[in-house]
Amino acid sequence: AYRADIASILKGKAGKPGEVIGTINYVPQNYLGEIYANTTGGIFGKMIKNKKEFCVGEKLPVAKKSEIQTGRAYLRSSISGKSKEYSIEIEKIFLHEKDSLKTLKIKVELIALTGGIIQGLSGSPILQNGKLVGAVTHVLIDNPKMGYGIFAESMIK
Repeated sequence: AYRADIASILKGKAGKPGEVIGTINYVPQNYLGEIYANTTGGIFGKMIKNKKEFCVGEKLPVAKKSEIQTGRAYLRSSISGKSKEYSIEIEKIFLHEKDSLKTLKIKVELIALTGGIIQGLSGSPILQNGKLVGAVTHVLIDNPKMGYGIFAESMIK
């Protein structure tokens, strides 16, 4: 895994999801670590170098599924070039959904910057009440303002 730089953003629109376009310079100082699995549940690996650069701020507790509520939440992303929290709404919670990647239905407010959820936002943390509740997994192709997330509790199992 290597550090990447965002070159541009293609905004999403109905019928066509947007995307982050980036570049990677494969020099030793950009090396971060190893990826050991790329699964339907995400990419797994271990950061070996530059951990402090990515581990800023305080550690957040992981919310249990039962603690998550519909309503205001935040998506944390560095899509703008620096880490920032963007307002979102958790519209529906699927506690017993068989597809664990779609257990949180969310609506985003990143419209001016991205046009909605775009490719490259997957894995962005979803925060609520000072806790990590999940991560972004999907965009609805016909409505890029809407998408899905996975419970953080499911991610750590």
